[in-house]
Amino acid sequence: MEFDSNTSVTGDIASPKSDWRGVNRPRASYRVVQTENAAFSAGYDGYLSLHHKTDNVDLQTHVGWLSGAMDHDPIRFGLRYDYAYTMIRLSHKFRSLHRVTPSVTYRQSDWGVAQAYYQWQNEDFLRHIENPIPFDSNPLDRDSNRYTFGVNQFLFLPDVLPQQITYLRIGALGEMNRADSSDFSYDGCEVSAGAAADLVFGIQLT
Repeated sequence: MEFDSNTSVTGDIASPKSDWRGVNRPRASYRVVQTENAAFSAGYDGYLSLHHKTDNVDLQTHVGWLSGAMDHDPIRFGLRYDYAYTMIRLSHKFRSLHRVTPSVTYRQSDWGVAQAYYQWQNEDFLRHIENPIPFDSNPLDRDSNRYTFGVNQFLFLPDVLPQQITYLRIGALGEMNRADSSDFSYDGCEVSAGAAADLVFGIQLT
């Protein structure tokens, strides 16, 4: 169960604005190929929500994905493809999405792992917001291509860090979103940091 104080979908605002919803997230995956130096998997991730008071923001998203990797120690090459289809009210088409993510991971002996990745994402909004002004081009057209490049550095330093800390992570990414309407285009960057710690009773905090 989840509570949302502002239930809305792009282009739709629910009434009332706050509501409870039940959420189901089914998942399944299958390892198709597994060898000493290569792996290939396929899977499904789902998201289904049902609101208590209103149904015009009920969502269901179905994601099918393929993921492969090849090891040439100390380098690992990865490639993943996702296709997502989202519907509103369980039957009204809303969005179609393609995502491709190649990555390279480099193992730095026993003290660290460095990762670089690129991601291309294409979003096709199947439910468009009507343009109130009859121009040839719709300023509310959100269909877009997004390009992201990111790096992560994981550090495993048992001789330096407290015993409970299993790793440290620092990362950065930059992205460009190019929509059919320039009002929805943007550039952005992000810097992040994190850590993981082993607690009592087998609990890990990240």
